Amino acid sequence: MADRASASLRHRSVFVDTAPRPAWQPPKRARPDSERRPPSAWLSALPWLMAVATAMALLAGGLHMARTNSSAPHRAAAAVDFQTYVQDWERHHVPGLSQLSVSVV
Repeated sequence: MADRASASLRHRSVFVDTAPRPAWQPPKRARPDSERRPPSAWLSALPWLMAVATAMALLAGGLHMARTNSSAPHRAAAAVDFQTYVQDWERHHVPGLSQLSVSVV
């Protein structure tokens, strides 16, 4: 019986945790706004930086559109060609279409 008890204690001693535990401390409260640190200068300048970046992007986009608009005469010529194509198609096909009668019941 003694062997059995000593074996049981020996077995339990393997799982004994002897690491020191820190003392209990109360939870920390959040600091009131009056004690908080002010935000960094970079964060306070962030809205201005965003506004400047947006203005620069819009300016760059406008300059790009102004440069690429030089192909407007080519687009205008293509539009005239398409308009003449549509007019020719209408001249050939619309008279035949107007002779058709559709009755709606």
